[in-house]
Amino acid sequence: NYNSKSICRQEFMEIMLRISYEKYAREFQEDLTTSFQSQFKESLREHFGSKFLDDGNEFRRNHLYDEHVDHILEDNFHLLVEIFTDFSSLQTKHSSFARVHMTTGGWIKMMNYFQLVDSTFTVRDAAFAATQSMFAVVDDVKENSNYIDFPCFLEAMCRVADLKQMPD
Repeated sequence: NYNSKSICRQEFMEIMLRISYEKYAREFQEDLTTSFQSQFKESLREHFGSKFLDDGNEFRRNHLYDEHVDHILEDNFHLLVEIFTDFSSLQTKHSSFARVHMTTGGWIKMMNYFQLVDSTFTVRDAAFAATQSMFAVVDDVKENSNYIDFPCFLEAMCRVADLKQMPD
């Protein structure tokens, strides 16, 4: 189920290595490993800052695995399931909930529907919250990792709550 408009992790890494080679290895006579490290330090960090380097488990330990958060999610479980299914791939009431997923497009549509995207919380921030919540998969080609399942949805909602500024 490979989408020709997307790239898998291996293809992304190959692209990054080729760019590093062209940009640093040739000009500065660096080996491929050193050129990739230079590319990362100078270019990626400059454009993505600390967000790019965040450890997803650190957020989970410090903000998500908390009794207070657990009670909030538990108290609102049915509403969260309803929101998730309304913006997910669920087509019929008879579908197995285990196979239900939300695309990143559905996630952004939901963010816009609830008017969470504004000048302080951009579409990029919303997408970042979703992608940081997605589970890593071993094989990007066999298992499409661009979908949000329900546990990832819950985490992404918590990330939005953490990132979103309160209105004035």
